[in-house]
Amino acid sequence: MKRNIELVVLVILYMLLGTFIINKTDERSIFMLLYSSCLYISMGAIFFANLYFLFSLFQKGQLKRYLLLNLFLLAITYFTSAFLYASWMADVFKNKFLVSHLFHPTIVQDSLPLLVFVLFFSFIYAGIKHLILARKFILLKKITFYSIAVIFIIGAVFFINMQMDLKYKGDQQTMFIEHQYQSLDEVLQLPQFRSKVVYIDLWYSSCSPCIQEFQHLVSLKEQLKGKEIAYLYLARETSHPNSRQRWINAVKKYNLQGWHIYMSKPLEQQVWKTILGNQQDSTTAAYPRYLLSDKNGNLVSYDAKRPSTGKVVIAQIKALL
Repeated sequence: MKRNIELVVLVILYMLLGTFIINKTDERSIFMLLYSSCLYISMGAIFFANLYFLFSLFQKGQLKRYLLLNLFLLAITYFTSAFLYASWMADVFKNKFLVSHLFHPTIVQDSLPLLVFVLFFSFIYAGIKHLILARKFILLKKITFYSIAVIFIIGAVFFINMQMDLKYKGDQQTMFIEHQYQSLDEVLQLPQFRSKVVYIDLWYSSCSPCIQEFQHLVSLKEQLKGKEIAYLYLARETSHPNSRQRWINAVKKYNLQGWHIYMSKPLEQQVWKTILGNQQDSTTAAYPRYLLSDKNGNLVSYDAKRPSTGKVVIAQIKALL
C-alpha cells in the first residue's frame, strides 16, 4: 500500500513538472515538441523502471542482468529521442534523414548526458531508500557523502563548461553589444551603424524557422559585400535555464557575422511595440522577423523580406544604399 501511494505521488509530481516544462518550451515545431516530450518521458521511464523493478536485481546480486537491462533501456530511450531530434534537424535544414544523424554531436550532447544522469540519480535514490528502510544508517552516510561528491563534480563540470562558453567575446566579424539599451532607436544611433543601412534579424536559439534562414545569409552577404550595410541580430531570452549559453553557442555554430544583442525584456517589449504599432496587419510577435533602417537610422521596413527570398530582399536593401 505504501509503495502504491509513493508511486502515485511521484508520478503526479513528475507529470506536473513535465507539463510545466513542455508548456514553457519556446520551440513550436512538432518534431521539437515531440522530442522534448519523448526525452522527458524517457527520463521518467528510466527513473521508475530502476526504482520499482531493476534495482531489485542489484539487491539480489544479479549485477550483469541489471547492467544489461539498463544499457538496453538507455539505448531505446536515446535512439527514440535522437530520431525525433534528427527529424527536426532534417526538417529545419531541408536535408534527407540519415541514420548517421542519430549520432550528431549536438543530439548526443543534448540528450545522452540527461539520460545518464537520471540513470545515476535513480540508482542513488533507490539505494538510499533501501538503506533507510533497512536502517543501515552508517552505510547510508557513506553513500550519501559519495553521491553528493559525484553530483558536485558533475555540476562543476557543467558550470565550468558554461562559463567557458560565456567568455566568448567574438572576433572582428562577430561582435557583441553588451550595454542594455531601452529602445531600438538608441541602438541604431550607435557609431557602427551611422551612415549604413542596417538589416535587423529578430531570432532566438531554438527557433527552427530562424535557423533555417541562416543558410541563406551567406549568399546575401556575399552579394552585398563592400556595400554600406551592417547586420544586427536581436536575440530574445528563452525559457531554457542556460538560455544565454545556447545563444552564444548558436552564434558560433551558425557563424553569424555581424553585431549581436541579447535583448532584455524591456528592449524586446519596446521593439515589438514599435513593430506592431506600425504594422496594421501584424497582431502577434512571431519570430523570425526582419527590419530595415536607412542610413539616417530610421526604420523604413517593419517586415522586411527574409534572406531566403534572395533577389527580392537584395533589391529591397539596394534601394536604400
